[in-house]
Amino acid sequence: MDDVRTVAWKEWRELLRMSGTRRSAIARHIFSVGVISVLWPWQFGLSFLTTNLAVTLASLTAAIYVAGAAPDAFAGERERHTLETLLASRLPDRAILLGKIAALLEYGCAAALLMLLFGLITVNVVHGDGQLVLYSRRALLSALLFTPLAAGLVAAIGIHVSLFAKTVKQAQQTFSTAALVVMFIPIIAISIVGEERIGALIEGMREPGDTAFTVYVAAAMIGVQVLLFWWAILRFKRGRLIL
Repeated sequence: MDDVRTVAWKEWRELLRMSGTRRSAIARHIFSVGVISVLWPWQFGLSFLTTNLAVTLASLTAAIYVAGAAPDAFAGERERHTLETLLASRLPDRAILLGKIAALLEYGCAAALLMLLFGLITVNVVHGDGQLVLYSRRALLSALLFTPLAAGLVAAIGIHVSLFAKTVKQAQQTFSTAALVVMFIPIIAISIVGEERIGALIEGMREPGDTAFTVYVAAAMIGVQVLLFWWAILRFKRGRLIL
């Protein structure tokens, strides 16, 4: 765990210095998250705190930030000629891989939590009428559940792309293609299975209640991530990465 924390700390320093100084990077991140977290809460008002809007925006924020950083995880090291130095260190293979994954998850979740905070402030200032309004318990728990799941799913795909991409640009292009494929899976499934059957399946999953449907979706996302991360561990070979 100490080795994992060491790699994660290194990744955080590089994420904050990816474009400019650490102070300017932090200010830029806060500004970009602030823009995202003001528009929707301003428009939707109190319903933002009690519906799935906050969950959706938090998950999207985490996914977007992880998607921007994941291609640099290994491709950036290779492009900067620092990958050989990292692989020549005493750090175990799994510590390097898990440390990079942990940093991506923390990066996405930190952005999402900042968005939720700014969104809460926006709703209270614009629509609070002088009273303190908080997220509903259900909305908050759902956001805390699906934010790391969304970040983890994007990180799992991004790590695989970055492992063997020669440059960051190549990793970004491949990752964009993979993201498009994932986005088109529901469309392809509907065209093959049929819209009525897909609707019936979703309604059948909803029958026990929205909580059960949430558990089904979360379990599916966890299962996919476990498989992808396990595959990444198997693919992570120092000799192959150096070559």
